Parts: sequence; C-alpha cells; structure tokens
Amino acid sequence: MIKIADALDVSLDYFRKRDDWMTTRLKVLRAEHDLTQAELAEALGTTQKVISSWETGRVNPRPAMMQKVEDFFQVPKEEIFFTAFNHFN
Repeated sequence: MIKIADALDVSLDYFRKRDDWMTTRLKVLRAEHDLTQAELAEALGTTQKVISSWETGRVNPRPAMMQKVEDFFQVPKEEIFFTAFNHFN
C-alpha cells in the first residue's frame, strides 16, 4: 500500500478515508502495465465498458473475474479489490 501511496503522492490515510480504493488501485495497475481499458478488457475476456464500471466504482467484479484480474496482474485480489472485501467498513 505504501508503494501505491507514493506513486499517487498521497498519504496512507488517503486510502483509509476513501471508499474508492478498488478504482484507484485498478487504474494504477493498468497504468503501470501501460494498458488502456480496452486492452485490459480484451486480455480478461470482457468489455471496455465493464472495466470502466469497475474503475468508476459503479459495480464490483464477480469473484471469478476478480481471480482473472489477480492472475493477470500477479497481485492478490484482496489488494486490488479492497473495498469489495470491506477492509475499512
């Protein structure tokens, strides 16, 4: 989490106070891999609209898709989809 906060130039408290952890983390991972929403969608077998809805927090991915994202980025899904697991609630 510290690396992400440093990359975004924010404190760790920023994430503890926000409910959009997933949207921020997913965007950061996508940017770190130099991917567009469309490219990530294609790699995961979904649509750009779905990726956008995750990144804007409109919906959370289903567990099977969370696993695909974890496998793709090689980052634990709990770290990517933090709010979906209700760590701060």
